[in-house]
Amino acid sequence: MEPLAEELYAYLKSFLTPNRAALFEEVLLERTRHIVVAVEDLSKEQNASAVVRTCDCFGIQELHIVEENNPYRVSNHIAKGAEKWLDITTYHQEENNSQACLKTLKEKGYTIVATSPGVKQFSPTNLPLDKPIALFFGGERDGLSSTILEQADAQLCIPMVGFTESFNISVSAAITLYELTNRLKRDTTDWKLRPEDQLALRIKWATQTIPHGEKLVKKFYDDRS
Repeated sequence: MEPLAEELYAYLKSFLTPNRAALFEEVLLERTRHIVVAVEDLSKEQNASAVVRTCDCFGIQELHIVEENNPYRVSNHIAKGAEKWLDITTYHQEENNSQACLKTLKEKGYTIVATSPGVKQFSPTNLPLDKPIALFFGGERDGLSSTILEQADAQLCIPMVGFTESFNISVSAAITLYELTNRLKRDTTDWKLRPEDQLALRIKWATQTIPHGEKLVKKFYDDRS
């Protein structure tokens, strides 16, 4: 993080209400990149939007979106603006966008976890969390592609006892993240954001919250040039 970052945030903070600045601190204490979420080729806007909202609600800072056949559309009515608080990466320009997403996350050191109905390897209650994980959810009709399933380091499913073989994707994400984030905070020590990452998010959130925030950032640097 550049040396002026703390000074920049102090400047932006002067335009925030005390309640808003305090809320940033409260939320940052619960944010993590130890778990990230990736979704592959969702076709329904309501599901795509619900996953965004769920990530924000459970403190997941990163969402990776793979678009192969379907563009990822977010409804603000459902997401409630949650997308502006997350770091969202979209993969839609490669011949194999799923492979591009896998490559990015593997290079960052994430264990790839594929969610798939009927798989007995792990459930949300016993999936190892000692290393950072990237949790992949598939499309509504076909689930995850063979690209993800064949290269995943682990597979996870939510145990069910009814006749229906799977949950809706947004429900699956909510159940899984509820259990995993609770376990993470209870059993893992190194899950919080680094101080420099928290500072970067303070600046990002303040910039997009304050009216004409980008102009204020430009003014700050212009005054120091």
